[in-house]
Amino acid sequence: MILPFTSLLLISIGGVYLIMRSTTIDVLSEDYIMMARAKGLSNSAILYKHALRNAILPIITLFALSMGFILSGAVITETIFSWPGLGYWTFVAIETLDFPLEQAIFFVISIMVVAANFVADLLYGFLDPRIRAG
Repeated sequence: MILPFTSLLLISIGGVYLIMRSTTIDVLSEDYIMMARAKGLSNSAILYKHALRNAILPIITLFALSMGFILSGAVITETIFSWPGLGYWTFVAIETLDFPLEQAIFFVISIMVVAANFVADLLYGFLDPRIRAG
């Protein structure tokens, strides 16, 4: 179970790192960060309390959208490792032309993506008070 999980994780970790890095760099150039530095706050306090809280919002969106891509990558990963999961059964359904099973699997995947987007919207309101008020 470690190898399939690691292979699915390594596929998506690079994109998350690049987006988090670029949004953090953008946030660090904002005026409120300069004001926090002028007040004498430490760099770690500025980074964790001010910058990362605003830079995490695109990452939440990326996780919600990548739910579908992780499931589509699971088809290949579970087939290679012979792990009987949703991806493996998708492959078996396509190979045997089992259309009702394919429809059920795609329905479950779409429900999971919609649920992930709903949870991301709820997290937006929790993490950013500006979104909650508007």
